Amino acid sequence: MLDLPLQLPILEPSAGTGNLIEALRHTDRRWTRYDDSDFHCIEINPERVASLRGKGLTVIWSDFLTFNPIIPYGSIIMNPPFHDGAKHLLKALNVLADGGQVAAILNAETIRNPYSNERKILLQQLEDADYQCEFMQNAFDGTDVEIALIHAKKKASTVRCETFENFKRLIVDEQQPETSTALIHGEEDNIKRDILYYQATVKTALKLFDEIQNSTLSLKARTTSALSLS
Repeated sequence: MLDLPLQLPILEPSAGTGNLIEALRHTDRRWTRYDDSDFHCIEINPERVASLRGKGLTVIWSDFLTFNPIIPYGSIIMNPPFHDGAKHLLKALNVLADGGQVAAILNAETIRNPYSNERKILLQQLEDADYQCEFMQNAFDGTDVEIALIHAKKKASTVRCETFENFKRLIVDEQQPETSTALIHGEEDNIKRDILYYQATVKTALKLFDEIQNSTLSLKARTTSALSLS
């Protein structure tokens, strides 16, 4: 369901026995470069966690709905609990990187019958992300539940990162002597110049961390506020 090559890292939330991510992990690796450390799982059941780790998979968290990574995921493949599929897919879209893709197996009713505000928000976000949906009957042995196969690609962001722009002006752009760039590139003492580089890099890293954290909290707050209306 996912287009190759995949963006890394790859996540399977609510992994269970890890069948989905195992299938990806054993796909012909000639189409991209990755190793087993690029595959992450989330699972709340301790026995299944032990089984996943026994397969050599990395389990990074327990409850997916409380998971808030600092770095977003490039690819997510998931088969969430059918009774809570909308909430889990919304969470996946929130932790998905710009330009990343998610493949999900949902109860078809989640898409066909958007009676709740949560489902309506999900459909709106899927449409914004450019998605495809295929409905299938009798997809699992022993059940006649209709499922929806969802494939969504998150659009690349056009948000300007002020921290990165400031860093470029400080470190990279030597054509702006009026900025503090001149303090670094104009410094003849190599040791002092290295210290200035280091200080600028540390300061930028701290600001970038704050910017990412504030952006994540803002997105979480907007989604929580919207869901509270349901």
